[in-house]
Amino acid sequence: MSVTLDLTGVRPRQMYRAYVHVDSCGAVPSSTGERLRNGPSPDSYEANEVWIEATADSDGNATGTVDKYWGIAANQHANSVVLHLGDSAPVKACVTVPFQRLAEW
Repeated sequence: MSVTLDLTGVRPRQMYRAYVHVDSCGAVPSSTGERLRNGPSPDSYEANEVWIEATADSDGNATGTVDKYWGIAANQHANSVVLHLGDSAPVKACVTVPFQRLAEW
């Protein structure tokens, strides 16, 4: 699975990190549910989740891509991308994205 994040109009020369979440965006950041994880492990670490990093250029544009050896299983859901400024800052944006599961190919 490959996921690409393209950002425009963001703060120049800042690092952004995005995570894929199981539910769609809502009124509050916690409405996106948990992060998508590879398998039953409840642990949050880069190999077990979809983390996308992108650093903005001087014009406020950034692109980041992550490749995973695993995909979204038939019993899993992935419906949003949540954006943070840096790696531990509060949520800056949320976009609902209807990811396709393996069983739907």
